[in-house]
Amino acid sequence: MLGALANAVTLLVVVGWIVYEAVRRLPDPQPVEGGPVLVIATLGLAVNAGSAVVLARVAGRNLNMRGAFLHMAADAVGSVGVIAAAIVVIATGAEWADPAVSLLIAGLILWSTWKLLRSVVLVLLEATPADVDPEAVTQTLEADESVVGVHHLHLWSVASNETALSAHVVLSDAPSLHQAQAAGDRLKELLKAEYRITHATFELECHPCPDPTGDCGPSEGTTRRQNHAN
Repeated sequence: MLGALANAVTLLVVVGWIVYEAVRRLPDPQPVEGGPVLVIATLGLAVNAGSAVVLARVAGRNLNMRGAFLHMAADAVGSVGVIAAAIVVIATGAEWADPAVSLLIAGLILWSTWKLLRSVVLVLLEATPADVDPEAVTQTLEADESVVGVHHLHLWSVASNETALSAHVVLSDAPSLHQAQAAGDRLKELLKAEYRITHATFELECHPCPDPTGDCGPSEGTTRRQNHAN
């Protein structure tokens, strides 16, 4: 996650530098040798595009890999812009095309980088993943034949590709400890298959909470035993 954050911040710094240089050169375009620029930019496009394709295939939901992919994709987009600017310079001699295209490239990089940075910050803040609906997860758990109800359900991101969950799960009847553990293991496998939730912690209960907020405290029997012990 820190690597993805460093990638995003670095790209933002690069965007700022590109914008600064482009704005500075718009009123006073610098000489551009269109031929050599076109050749080098074409070679750069081939290398960067190939690297971006490879990273896109393996990145998945890993934000660090996505950050590396954005680096390569940004370089590929930059190469396309440089090729376009070189063609304009060769065809018309309009050297202002170079800084103008640079501003366009900066805008594209900023758009993609902002999405990456937002995703990284949400994971670092342990926010609820955008692709997992807590209500849908609750309904999935309650659809199990051994589950009477679910409350105090919390979802958060441990990493970009790792979601954690904790919940109070009320089981039907009054199963033994072995049966309750088996039910919990089955529910964990269900969540892993349906929502890619890799870390699930359940507090298994054998009776519904009398408090509608789900704040069950110790049961009456537990309180009597504690008082007798005292």
